[in-house]
Amino acid sequence: MSLFTELKRRNVIRVAAAYLIIGWLLVQVLDLAAESFEAPVWVMKMIITVIVVGFIPTLLFSWAYELTPDGLKKDSEVDPSTSDTSHTAKKLNVVTVIAVAGIAALIGWQQMNPPVSAPVSEQPAAETEAEALTLPVEPELDKPVSDGSIAVLPFADLSPEGDQGYFSDGVSEEILNVLVRIKDLRVASRTSAFAYKNSQQRIPEIARELGVRYILEGSVRRAGDSIRVTAQLIDAKTDEHLLSETFDRTLTAENVFAIQGDIAQLIVTALSQRIEIADIGAPVAVIADTENLATLDLYYEANSLFLERGRDNLTRAMNLFERITTEEPTFARGWAGLAGVYVVANGWGLELRDYDRLTRVAAERAIALNPKLSSPHAVLGSLEGTPPNSDFSGSLEHFSIAQQLNPDDPNLYNWRGLFWVRAGFVERALQDFKACLRLDPSYVNCGYNLYSLLIVSGNEKEADALHHSLLLKGATTQTQLIPFIQRLVTNQDHESLLTSLNLAVAESYPGQRWMIKELYGAWTDPAFDHAARRQPFMQRLETAGFNLTHGARTAMLAFAFRDFDGALKNGGFPVGWYGHFEGISKAQKRRAIIEMGLPVFWREQGFPPQCRAVGDDDFACN
Repeated sequence: MSLFTELKRRNVIRVAAAYLIIGWLLVQVLDLAAESFEAPVWVMKMIITVIVVGFIPTLLFSWAYELTPDGLKKDSEVDPSTSDTSHTAKKLNVVTVIAVAGIAALIGWQQMNPPVSAPVSEQPAAETEAEALTLPVEPELDKPVSDGSIAVLPFADLSPEGDQGYFSDGVSEEILNVLVRIKDLRVASRTSAFAYKNSQQRIPEIARELGVRYILEGSVRRAGDSIRVTAQLIDAKTDEHLLSETFDRTLTAENVFAIQGDIAQLIVTALSQRIEIADIGAPVAVIADTENLATLDLYYEANSLFLERGRDNLTRAMNLFERITTEEPTFARGWAGLAGVYVVANGWGLELRDYDRLTRVAAERAIALNPKLSSPHAVLGSLEGTPPNSDFSGSLEHFSIAQQLNPDDPNLYNWRGLFWVRAGFVERALQDFKACLRLDPSYVNCGYNLYSLLIVSGNEKEADALHHSLLLKGATTQTQLIPFIQRLVTNQDHESLLTSLNLAVAESYPGQRWMIKELYGAWTDPAFDHAARRQPFMQRLETAGFNLTHGARTAMLAFAFRDFDGALKNGGFPVGWYGHFEGISKAQKRRAIIEMGLPVFWREQGFPPQCRAVGDDDFACN
């Protein structure tokens, strides 16, 4: 008997046909069900895999066993004279015919019920989406790109241990800082360019998103007492390499600065052959402000931590900057970096110290060592304009100096935007925050400061679009923002409020989960006794060692417990934001304006639109 005849006798061929038809039908039906229940993709993959894997065992089973009136038996145990495989064959034929009928019915149903397309609006979908999400502060990716524009990507760390990322970042950042000083060259901000660290995107795509024509990329290999730096300048429009150089030097601070200066000079020379650069005649060099490689190494690490923010990073950065200024007290950038950490320390809830005094000492020391540094003036501008001891005129003067020294510093516009908000000039604040984001679209803190101002100004649609764009860039919602929380409370979005409180406590008060229930009650329960429960709440946090001086986090707690005077003193309610909140009396607002010294500043600089002078020594606000 041939193999084919035996396969037919044992119904193996019929089983195979029935299995394939029923399996296909089963997949189609289950696919419809999975779509209806929004099942994950892996569910259908698993089902198909099981059906495919089960095909061969099913055929082997049909070969080895026969269905008899007494049940399943091995084929070898069945007497050929009593075997009746034709009976089984008839049953398989019936099952197969039913399955085929099911397939026909399914196909007919699909023809009569095609997939429903999304409704077509009068505008193209792409245009509608762009209108909903695009903001004036967002770069238009397809707009014409200036030929005189470049981005410096973070150099790759090729060191043997792979632990020199901060150093390779520092090398590329120094080059960026030199290029920023070239008058006719627009350089993408550090934060925006460094967002593409370890990115697998193609250079033309990165250049398009950053709005630049040229890209500088490279790598740093630091091993023992040697360093190798490679640099490549690419024209993203043509994908042409304009230069590719490798520098091998002995590892010293002098050589690191020299390599950075050489690369910057090569870039300017290459670009001058394609575009007009006014400063091409001037030598391009990195200023060697230390001869100590250890100092430079610590500075790169500390600066990297400061830019990343976060309580732990800022604490480590503070320790490193303090070590730098102790070991090399003449290194100006060390003092400038330390001033930057000190000025944000209260806001991030770092260990309680006299940060106002420490900030002033560090910033003034940096200016004395290097008057051309802009960041210490921006720091002093932020410090002078912050409650409780605000000097608004002095703050504005420092911001003006910082802008003259470096008009492309996004920190300057972010801090000055906050200054204008506190001073009551909402439109000026909006302009500065938007300027900040034009210079650095990835500046999360600046983005959320603008978001808060848009919310309290009633521009909720624009605020939502900005929030959406920040989240697309990988930002985390800043859950300490009072306008953000107040909006959730007003909209009775209790789930989002609880999520935000969980995130806020985890970030700012780790290990204090008991706070969540208290804060939720304070925000939402009409019967909550704010006055009686505020003091035990704050006392428990102080006992746990948390800094409860001025800052957004302390202001958020004060507002939750309806301590409006405390919130105002902590800078939680700048004048431009008053109208958004209920429960703050006119007397409290007026007292806060007077305590901050704003009437004197307004008479010197002019009153904001919502306020006006009354006589020689009084004022009134809408």
